[in-house]
Formats: sequence, structure tokens, C-alpha cells
Amino acid sequence: MGARTNKGAVEVTPGARGSSLKARVQAAVNDLAAEGKIPSFYQVAQRVGVARSTLYRRADLKAVVVQGRRAAADAGGAAGRAGPAASCSDVGACAADDRAERAALEAALETLRKERDALARRLALRQRLDDRPRFVYAVCHLGDTASIG
Repeated sequence: MGARTNKGAVEVTPGARGSSLKARVQAAVNDLAAEGKIPSFYQVAQRVGVARSTLYRRADLKAVVVQGRRAAADAGGAAGRAGPAASCSDVGACAADDRAERAALEAALETLRKERDALARRLALRQRLDDRPRFVYAVCHLGDTASIG
């Protein structure tokens, strides 16, 4: 028995299919970079609809993703960072923004430390209360009923 062929199907050569995939990978990398993200192999594979291993296995696709990652990292620094340092043209203004951000982070950290200490005190108190002997109440209660009866 021979292989069945679909007369209406268009035959695609492997080279054409590969270039189409390469174009889709390049488009996904460009879209992620336009969103301000450093493209990861996972994100690109998910957008293109292929396995991540395909991107790693094919040298041409891997090169597209690696080049896109380098370009996005050079253009924007850390992934998704769009803070004051990314837009500062004046070094003094950037330093002031950094000091203000650091002060806000230190204040938030101090608040978290206070909350942690309060929770630790509550936990220690609860443990001390749980460690009390439980028979004391029962003895007192039985003593009250014995004197009534």
C-alpha cells in the first residue's frame, strides 16, 4: 500500500518551513523586546508554539534568541526595569532618585522588622501558654464539684 497524498495540499520544502519558523521566532523576540522584556527561551517558545528544546537544538533559532536577549539587555538593563535610572539624563537627578528609593526601601524594611518582632513575641507568648500544665483546671474543677456534693 502506498502513502496517501492530499491533492489539495501545498508541498512545503524543509528550508521554507525553517525560514518561516525563524521569522516567527524573530517576531516573538522583537515583540518581547518591544514590551520591555528580555526574551527568554521559554517565552519565545510559548509565543511561537514550539518546544523550548527546538530553540536550543537548532543553531539558527538559538542564535536569534541569544542575539535578542543581548540586544534587550544592552538597551534596557534588567528585565522590565523602567525606573528613574533608565530615564535619567542628569547624574545628580539619578543619584537623588536612588537616595529617595533607598530611603523608602529602608523604611519599608524597618516596618517589616517591627511586624516580625511583634509576631515573634506573640508566638513566644502562645508557646508559653501552651506549655502550661492542663491538669490544674481539671483539679480545681473537680475540687469544686466534690465540695458541692
